[in-house]
Amino acid sequence: MCQALAWLEVAQPEEHRRWERRLDAADYQPDEVYDRLTRELVAQWRQHRDDPLPSHQRLNSDLAQAEDWLGREYASPWRRWHGLAMTPAEIEHDHDELLSLWRQHRDGGDDLPTGARDYLAWLKTSREERLTEAEKWFRNEDPDAYRRWDTRRSFADTVQDATRDEHDLIRRWLDEGAPAAPPAPSARQPSARHRWTDKILGRRAPGRFGRNDHAGLGRKPGAGPPWEL
Repeated sequence: MCQALAWLEVAQPEEHRRWERRLDAADYQPDEVYDRLTRELVAQWRQHRDDPLPSHQRLNSDLAQAEDWLGREYASPWRRWHGLAMTPAEIEHDHDELLSLWRQHRDGGDDLPTGARDYLAWLKTSREERLTEAEKWFRNEDPDAYRRWDTRRSFADTVQDATRDEHDLIRRWLDEGAPAAPPAPSARQPSARHRWTDKILGRRAPGRFGRNDHAGLGRKPGAGPPWEL
């Protein structure tokens, strides 16, 4: 259902608002009423989700659906580590990998496939390593300025604000002679980074009342990033 709502919000905003009102009203009715509405919504999504859209709208719609396909446990970390992509090529690669996995498995139920979890783990590790190197450089260059920066990041109002601070730091580090980022492997191809199996690993199903993307803020300075897979 979350994918269906994400599709509607971009492709048909008026219809999305109508469905939101219907689902809100159904929260106060018997469960069978809510279940019937969700089945109707999902059927509408499956029938029309691939209808033609302008290219920019198609990308936004597909990304919104793919993030909801990841579920609450993985969507926020993906947005965080994707927010630390430093070049158009990295951004495009992140989009391509997520959308390819989503298109293959979007009708596969609530289980996130192993390949998707492997790719998210690699993305976290590679972006986190680069952030760690940037922080290490800044701490050595100007310890007082680093402490102020870390305090500001630690008490950022949102994950997006904290990620923006980290992105700016990495950009400064790269501009001052840091090694270039290594090429990203494809989640669709076996590599030494991953153990590829056919086993499907479970995750918690999306809840009925949305997500909270701000968990973990307000931590102590120096405690490290709170958003983990």
